Amino acid sequence: MNDKSLDIKDISTIPVLDGTNYGHWQMRMKIHLRSRDLLDVCKNPRSNDTSTSSVNKWKKASFEAINLITIRITKRVFREVVDSETIENSHALWTKISEQYASKRAVNRGRVWMDWQRCFYDGNLQNYIDNCQKLMMELDAVSIVVTNKLLSYSLLGKLGGNPHLSQFVETLTFNKDIIEKPMVILSRLQDFASHINHNNGPGTKKEHDSPALITSFEEPHKIIFFCNRGKHNKRCTTHKKEDCRAENPHLRPSRLEKKRKNNPEAHLSIAQALVRIGGPSAPTHEKVVFDCGATHHMFNSPKFFYKQFKKIDSEVATGDSNSQLLAEGIGHPGRAVLRHLGLPNDETSCLTCEISKSHRLPFTHHFIPACLPLDTVHIDVVGPINPESVSGFRFLLTIVDQATSFKIIKFLKKKSDSFDQFGIAKIYMENWHNQKIRKLISDRGGEFLNQKFETLANECGFMHIFAPPKTPEHNGFAERANRTILEKALCLMNPTNLPNQYWAEAVNTAVFLSNLSPTHSRNNKSPQFLWSNVSPNLSGLCTFGCQSIIHNPKRQRNWKLSSPGQEGILLGFENEGTAYRILRLDDLKVVITRNATFNERIFPSVPGITNSAQWAIDELLSPLNTHTDVQREDESPIDPQDSLHSARHQENDLEDPNDSDRCHNNLNNEIDFQNCEESSDAHRGTTVKVIGPRHPTLITSNVDPMHILPYARRARLFLTIANDVPKTYQAAIQDKNKLEWSSAIKKELSIMNKLEVWDVVKLSGDYKLVGTTWVFRVKKDHLNQALEHKARLCAQGFTQTPGIDFDKTYAPTGRMNLLRALIAHASFSGLDFHQIDVKSAFLHAPLTETVYLAIPQGLDIDQRKFCLRLKKAIYGLKQAPLAWYTRLKDWLQSINFVVCKLDPCVFYRKGIEPLWVYVHVDDMAIFGRNIQPFKDQVNREFSIKDTGPADFLLGVKIQHLKEGVSLDQQHFIDSLLDLYGMKNCKPVATPLVPNEHIRAATAEEEEAFKRINVNFRSAVGSINYLSTATRPDLSHAVSSLSQHLERPGILHWKAFLHVLKYLRGTQELGLFYSRQGPPGLIAFSDADWGNCHVTQRSTSGFLAQLHGCLVFWKTRKQPSVSISTAEAEYKSLCDLTSEILWFRQWCHEANIFRFDNAITVWEDNQSCIKTANGNCNVNAKRMKHVDIQLHFVKEAIQAQLIELRYAPTTDMLADFLTKSVSKATLQRALQALGVLRLGLRGDVEK
Repeated sequence: MNDKSLDIKDISTIPVLDGTNYGHWQMRMKIHLRSRDLLDVCKNPRSNDTSTSSVNKWKKASFEAINLITIRITKRVFREVVDSETIENSHALWTKISEQYASKRAVNRGRVWMDWQRCFYDGNLQNYIDNCQKLMMELDAVSIVVTNKLLSYSLLGKLGGNPHLSQFVETLTFNKDIIEKPMVILSRLQDFASHINHNNGPGTKKEHDSPALITSFEEPHKIIFFCNRGKHNKRCTTHKKEDCRAENPHLRPSRLEKKRKNNPEAHLSIAQALVRIGGPSAPTHEKVVFDCGATHHMFNSPKFFYKQFKKIDSEVATGDSNSQLLAEGIGHPGRAVLRHLGLPNDETSCLTCEISKSHRLPFTHHFIPACLPLDTVHIDVVGPINPESVSGFRFLLTIVDQATSFKIIKFLKKKSDSFDQFGIAKIYMENWHNQKIRKLISDRGGEFLNQKFETLANECGFMHIFAPPKTPEHNGFAERANRTILEKALCLMNPTNLPNQYWAEAVNTAVFLSNLSPTHSRNNKSPQFLWSNVSPNLSGLCTFGCQSIIHNPKRQRNWKLSSPGQEGILLGFENEGTAYRILRLDDLKVVITRNATFNERIFPSVPGITNSAQWAIDELLSPLNTHTDVQREDESPIDPQDSLHSARHQENDLEDPNDSDRCHNNLNNEIDFQNCEESSDAHRGTTVKVIGPRHPTLITSNVDPMHILPYARRARLFLTIANDVPKTYQAAIQDKNKLEWSSAIKKELSIMNKLEVWDVVKLSGDYKLVGTTWVFRVKKDHLNQALEHKARLCAQGFTQTPGIDFDKTYAPTGRMNLLRALIAHASFSGLDFHQIDVKSAFLHAPLTETVYLAIPQGLDIDQRKFCLRLKKAIYGLKQAPLAWYTRLKDWLQSINFVVCKLDPCVFYRKGIEPLWVYVHVDDMAIFGRNIQPFKDQVNREFSIKDTGPADFLLGVKIQHLKEGVSLDQQHFIDSLLDLYGMKNCKPVATPLVPNEHIRAATAEEEEAFKRINVNFRSAVGSINYLSTATRPDLSHAVSSLSQHLERPGILHWKAFLHVLKYLRGTQELGLFYSRQGPPGLIAFSDADWGNCHVTQRSTSGFLAQLHGCLVFWKTRKQPSVSISTAEAEYKSLCDLTSEILWFRQWCHEANIFRFDNAITVWEDNQSCIKTANGNCNVNAKRMKHVDIQLHFVKEAIQAQLIELRYAPTTDMLADFLTKSVSKATLQRALQALGVLRLGLRGDVEK
């Protein structure tokens, strides 16, 4: 191996390029490339010399440089800069890296400048110097021009807050010769750091060393050598070869010895402002410390002085004074009295005075100054507070950061909740500043002095300091914060007419305002500014408790003439002061809104709530109260904290003890989950809240508490029973609507008699009877208004026996995408679209099996002697759907209809006026130009209910407009939001949080979800119905949530609620099928490669538009892992091609549309397109397995059935089906696909 071969040890000294250290990496890499004669091939393009030897030489050098560069970059950088061009050309690779990370683009400049701003001294001076050197090179690399003086001030300013370095920094700051030379500043800092490391190394610290900065009188060495192994390295050093210590070892001892002996000025310069450490009995040594403010200086060695002093061996004697005897004689007066009497003031203490005059010492500020946030945090608990708050809180947990005076408040129902709430605040504070709490100070209350806090301190590595017993002054920061908060809260409450139960709102607002107010001890800077480095905005502040007028959005008004404004009371602020918390007076709910006006001279009162006793601040701050752990008897063991800064909802119910009837408004299957803001600061946590008032009375008995429903469950249970339809025949005839139900029962039995559904036969012991039951239902329209009371006699099919009273049971049902295709075809072609409902459809279907039925209730026949032998099917029989479909199919075929082979639920009839019939059980949709004759035929055969133009089919509201047809499910979304208590939640812009993946739940998260007792599978199924019918924007969210049906966790439930919040804001979205769309079919295919963090499998997504109308879409997790983006895209394209070919054949068969040209498919991956078209030679071997598996895509292209075209990612309309995208991307795609916001009358909002 030659001397240019790759040396792992040499290359390991070069840092790995990760995108943030380009300046340092570039300089080190240049040095290494120059040492191997490879820098020219990187910086210069290939020469014009085309001779074979020159080309081979250039290629060899280029490949070696590429190898060297790619070894020292991360995988992410590799993916960004290495492609088919740069992998062959070192100059192109070097240029692309420079353009990517050294360019003057705003993103690079912003990244480097933010890194410089975030560079702080963390206690290790050497690390600080290294970081500053690296960042200064980064600033130079991206051409950020900063004056030398500003750089120097910035370098020193980051060190000024450290008391051990303040004198040294001040000396450098006022040195005019070096302040404009930042590199000289770094050199001085390096000398200082080397000096510290030399004297504080292993084995140098003695027993009597002070914890202050210890140094010696030796001057630090200013030259840093990079030579080793006995060789001089001229490329990395500035000294000459003859001065190199590596090649001339004899230079080192002689130079150091000469420096020690012959440089007295160095001793004097270092000895300035130094003082001896230790007591009179301490052993003499030559350790000295900096003393920045001493008037006189003492040294323990004469070598520090130019002139030597002679020692005088003499003693100085003083007279024996009797001042102590005089003091005793006149009754031990104080020293001031002795001085006034002219008596000698003996400095020795008098034991009698010390014992007899002992008192509490004055309490001065004893805390070590905190330089950075979270260096020291103080906590304390206040309470119990009487009365308890509206939400049942009785205690406050105050958390104060010493460095910034920033305050965080937590509300507690019992003191034992302190640990959990502190843990939540700790995570927020440490995430905000990206550092750990170092010191925690509290009193010795049982809420802090326990095993939980001790374990937390040991695990997290912070020091927990407890105040001495009965000495609250040792926790003065928290005690002072308590008084400040409570006094400010009392100032807010006194002018208002709010009941004292709203003290928690006042405390929250007091903390918010306190954090915004300038602090004298912090140079008149506010805690909010010191905490977040953002100046507070005071423009939106208004008087607490004043009258406010809330704007009521149009969609929340029940009547066109409803007032657009509502009266309320201002309770506080939200969203860093940009929104308001207002108590709405008509229902006592807290509304979070920015649309409000205020009258700061009027302070309304709260109706229906009597005020309680005043709460006294002095009692709350009593030291005795801070050491008792009070717990109420009626507190539940699991009671997650309700935040007074409530959730991200637009409305949040407060518990009203005088109005328990409103609790159902926000029930979420007994529990409402909200993203709660738990403190008065900018912190937003995520907690669980149980909505509903407290129990009006305590239940005291021997009943197991597990069998007692909480108040919310009892309310939900009552509402379910009160609003539900009867479950049995007896309940129906005794119901308040018994006349309607009796009429419905008679109508059902009359139809059965008319259609001769059964024969009455004598009961025999050989007969196997099938039981019966009555099912009652209230049929509603698209506005949820009752249309008809219906009763249906059903067989208990679960009692049937296979092979005896039934055989085949499968009956086809219509596919939703074909219904949409027929609607799109009708809208484009100007066809009529009607809907009919066959009355008692199953009763028209004859049975081939012998089935005996028990006598049902309501039929006046002796059940002991007779039974019913069925001649036709009834609802509930396992074979009933198949019997009805067979009956309908045979009749339609008899009148010249043809059943589609690809979907047996679609029938068509050719001719001058063709007709299409879509069948879904007993609902039929008819498409054509002259529909009435066919409807008359159906009515004569089966008896139908003609609803005219279709308006409500399969749960979808259909509206016929001049411009086209609209489909939406606003009514279903409304009922869904009502079911889960989210009708008044704050809307969000996307179904899931953009660019986030839903991970698997941990064991703790699974247990937390089990405790809320919610059917997650049913919840996901409800939005799955929406996603497959009219809302393609929910497809990715449903696909992501469906992957966790077996093991759901609390995070999955929160993601589901996020989807509901999205539905709350997009309730009016629906499909719009224009009559003016472009003819034909176009499709889009996309994939997200390896987005599953567990299995690394990709997600496919595709959609298609017929005549410009969205007719089918799909999101699917791929069944296998793809090794490249091209393979993932190819698999998605394969699925889409299969769907297109099927749909194309169905359109031809049903005479919907004939495709004469290839169907256009848009794809955003060039490799996938080239592979599918068969003209990709570069990746032939890598894609061979894909070609074998999915070769039929090529066949479809070669047969001119489909045609692939490239669409940029920004124009890919299927992107939202594969990942959670941003609001802008989602809205752009939905607008292009015709998923529009529909008005109340179905008109499309522009």
